[in-house]
Amino acid sequence: MYLFTRVLDGRNEYVTDGIQRALGRPAKDFSDYARDVAKTGVWAVKIKKDER
Repeated sequence: MYLFTRVLDGRNEYVTDGIQRALGRPAKDFSDYARDVAKTGVWAVKIKKDER
């Protein structure tokens, strides 16, 4: 119970600039990232004809 009431309750949460320092650009919202990558088709599942 301690884990959920003390550690994972958000009181230790804070924002840093680690992404910007590492990548040299601001962090991107995950939903924007997912939408942009999905448009590339890289996550598309291809089913072979004999696997149907």
